[in-house]
Amino acid sequence: MQPVVTAAQLAALGAGPGEHAVTVTVVDEMGASGSAETTLTIEGPSYSWSGALPPISADGSSVFKAGSTVPVKFRLTGAYAEITNAVAWLYCFAEAGSVPLSAYPFRYDPVERQYVLTWHTKGLPAGGYALRIDPGDGFMRAPIVVTLR
Repeated sequence: MQPVVTAAQLAALGAGPGEHAVTVTVVDEMGASGSAETTLTIEGPSYSWSGALPPISADGSSVFKAGSTVPVKFRLTGAYAEITNAVAWLYCFAEAGSVPLSAYPFRYDPVERQYVLTWHTKGLPAGGYALRIDPGDGFMRAPIVVTLR
């Protein structure tokens, strides 16, 4: 039997390392089902990081012109500060959406010692968007809400 949700998929939904309560539901070929609660442990290092840096604010107050380009930046911190080759991604969701509209890779800027990308909002309608950053450890961080006007 194949798992319906793997630890990697749970991590992609934003669950970081640690224990997570999950409900497992199984349905057989005849349609009979059963459910049970269990604990799933996601292992792995979670990079310490700065969070999104200005001009994006973590408090959801960021407003940008639709169609503009927005710099998105962060730094790895602590024991991870010297990592310059992390495979980091920005995922853009409609504010209420569960499927990313787009994903963008970051690049490392050695002068500023931070990961950067330019989020191109051309073609996106005005409204709220949830930006989620995976700083390179495979775990998307909590959404940062931004508004395009």
